[in-house]
Amino acid sequence: MAQLWNGYISASDQVGGGIPVWVEIPKDVVSGGMLLNNLRKDEVLASGSPVEYNHRTFEAKILKCFKVTDVTASGTNSIITLLRTARTPQLYAGMNLMVAPSDINGTGLGVTITSVDESTDSEYKITVVTADIDTVSDTDYLVEAAGAGAAVGMYAIPNNFTKDDTVGGDQNTVGIPRGEKYLYENTIPALPDAIKDYIVEKARVEFAWFPEE
Repeated sequence: MAQLWNGYISASDQVGGGIPVWVEIPKDVVSGGMLLNNLRKDEVLASGSPVEYNHRTFEAKILKCFKVTDVTASGTNSIITLLRTARTPQLYAGMNLMVAPSDINGTGLGVTITSVDESTDSEYKITVVTADIDTVSDTDYLVEAAGAGAAVGMYAIPNNFTKDDTVGGDQNTVGIPRGEKYLYENTIPALPDAIKDYIVEKARVEFAWFPEE
């Protein structure tokens, strides 16, 4: 501001351009994929499920994970109790399970489930031949295996989380979120730390806790 005796002169300029440089971030940026899981009709896999997504083929595989709460020996068998909540995947005979490996690409013994005890609402209970599965304790997770027998890997190597609930049909697609993701860690389905950490690294995930304080 310049002063000329008792007169005041003020001037200003704003420098800018009409070419946009800042992107307005949408609430959701989502890709889609064809789901390869063989789901039962009306079977529900909760949103936030760990999923392997191939952005070249647009195919996806959801990995079912189950938290072990108890293991009891019964002769040559092991009776394994698994936590069952509204977010837990459905478990049924014919599925292949294995103890979750400590490494994302690890392998182990896969076993085919012959029956599932669902008599208690809060748990699944399965009986397997002890020699057919790796050592399992009540701090472990079981995950869906790629097959039965020795040296098998997990059914999927998750690199993201699903956007919405998936309901089994004759054919399924699944939404895959892109970009930065912010999730409530305590509302997604339970999963091993090794898998969670891998997804965080690959998919740029930030966790919060619900309800927020």
